[in-house]
Amino acid sequence: DERLLALEATCATLTDSNAKLLAKVTDLESRSRRNNIRIVSLPESIEGPHPSTFFPNLLMEVLGEGVLDSPP
Repeated sequence: DERLLALEATCATLTDSNAKLLAKVTDLESRSRRNNIRIVSLPESIEGPHPSTFFPNLLMEVLGEGVLDSPP
């Protein structure tokens, strides 16, 4: 009986820990998606050979002046 109670207590603890970890993973995954931008309706390869220069300039142009302090 004593071993069974200890096993049940361990199982309850592990179940609780698992639920907390699942909630944390879900939260972290949601937060990591916040800073992503999806740009649609642009032709393929419009960025040319330097996408890291093209997209910040595009965003600055589309959003207008004063919205961003510096290029993303």
